[in-house]
Amino acid sequence: MVQSSESVVAAGIVSAACHSIVRCTGLAQSELMVRAGLDEQLLSDPDAPIHAGALMTLIRCAKERVRDPALGLRLASVMDLREHGFWGYAVLSSASLRERIEAHMRYQRMRTPWQLAVGLEAGTVRLEIIPKHVPEDVQPIVIEWLIATALLHLAAHLGHRPRGLVLQLSYKEQPHHEQLAALFEGSMRFAAPCNALFAPVELLNTELPGDRSLQRLTHGQLDAKLAAFQVESPPPLMDRVRERLAARLDGDASLVRIARDLNIHARNLQRQLDAQHTSFQQLLDEVRHAQAIKLLENPAQRVEDLAARLGYADAASFRRAFRRWTGGTPADYRAAQSSAPTLTGIVPNPSRKVSRA
Repeated sequence: MVQSSESVVAAGIVSAACHSIVRCTGLAQSELMVRAGLDEQLLSDPDAPIHAGALMTLIRCAKERVRDPALGLRLASVMDLREHGFWGYAVLSSASLRERIEAHMRYQRMRTPWQLAVGLEAGTVRLEIIPKHVPEDVQPIVIEWLIATALLHLAAHLGHRPRGLVLQLSYKEQPHHEQLAALFEGSMRFAAPCNALFAPVELLNTELPGDRSLQRLTHGQLDAKLAAFQVESPPPLMDRVRERLAARLDGDASLVRIARDLNIHARNLQRQLDAQHTSFQQLLDEVRHAQAIKLLENPAQRVEDLAARLGYADAASFRRAFRRWTGGTPADYRAAQSSAPTLTGIVPNPSRKVSRA
C-alpha cells in the first residue's frame, strides 16, 4: 500500500480514468493496465491509495493514442462519479454545491495529486486547481478533465449551462478551448497566473438531490481512512525538496547541495524521486516557475534581477524558461495581470467572451 501523500491517488480515480480512456480511445483495458503496472487486485478497493504515477501513465497512453488536444473534455463527458467508491457517493449525496466542494476539500489529501483551493471575496468564490504533483506534459488534460466534469455535472443539476463564470487557464489558448467555453456562460482568459474558476457566491447554495443517510455513511468511512492516512503517511519528500530549493535558488540549488541539506546521498535522492515519477530538475523547474510568478507581481522588480534571484545565468535564460512554462514572456504576463478580471468584476450574466491574453 502506498503511504506517501505526495504520490497518492485513490484507486477509484485510476479505475474510472481507465474505463473512461477505454470508452474514448478504443485502447484495450488490458493494455492500459499492463503499461501502468496495474492489476485488478490493486483497483479492487476504490478508496485504496496507489501511486499517482499510474494515473499519469494512463493519461499519457491516451494522449499518445488519440493525439487530441480536447482529450480532457472527452474524458469528462464519460466520467461516472459512482466509480470512485465512498468518495464518489460522498460527493453525490451532498445537498448543495457548497457541501460537494467541502467533501472534496476534506478528503483530497488522500485521493488526488492535485489540490483544490477555495477563496471568497466580495460576493465571488474562487476555485483554484493546483496541479501540485501533476507532470507538466499532462497538466492541460488533467485540468480540463476536472473543470469540464464539474461544469457538466453542475449543468445537469441546474438544467442549463452555469452562468456568470470566469475561467482562467495558466497556458496558451488552443482551438479546442471553444468546446470548453461552450460548457458555461461567461469568459475565459489564458496565460493566467493560475488555473481557477470564479463564480457568484450564491452558486454555492445550489440545491442538489442529496441523501443525508448516505452522506453520513460515506463520510464516516472516509473519516476513518483519513485518520489512518494522516497517522501513517511519512513527511512528503518532494515537499521537502521544494522547500530547500526555494531557500537556495539564488545560491547553490544543486542536487548535491539539496541532498546534503536533507541528509540523503544525491544518487539515493534521485532514485527516490524517480520512483515517484518526477526528477530533481522537474522540481527545480516547478519552484522557479512559482517563485517567478510571485516576483513578477512587483512591477519594480527588473527581469535581470529576478533571473539572478531564481538562479539563472542571465535574463535570456529566464525568458526562455518562462516562455516554456506559459507560452509568453514575463512582459506578456505582467501586461495580462494588469488587465486581469478582479473578484468584484464578475457580473451575474455576462455574455460569453474568450479573451486572448
